[in-house]
Amino acid sequence: MATGDGFAVVDIAGSSIRAVPKRPAGLPLLQATTEEGRTAALTATQRIPEDMAAAVDVVMATGPNDVTVRLASGAEAVLGDATQIPEKFAVLKKLIPTGAEKIDVSVP
Repeated sequence: MATGDGFAVVDIAGSSIRAVPKRPAGLPLLQATTEEGRTAALTATQRIPEDMAAAVDVVMATGPNDVTVRLASGAEAVLGDATQIPEKFAVLKKLIPTGAEKIDVSVP
């Protein structure tokens, strides 16, 4: 998560493990505007399938039903809530080759 002077590496509960000046490579950036959004973003991040983890650049959420991921390619995928994440990513994986800039997989 971005902080005023760098980034916080957080655990699965969202507690800061350590502060770092640069964004750690290989970890998605979490962006949340509410506590519910933060919880949803953390839950979704924990459930991203290993074979798709490197493709995820940012996990964003404004609330519990509004999780979106930005892929390293720049495309965005609307996940909706943080349930069925493996299923949503399975559908997303099949749709990435279409080159779409925005993909809705909220109902896999």
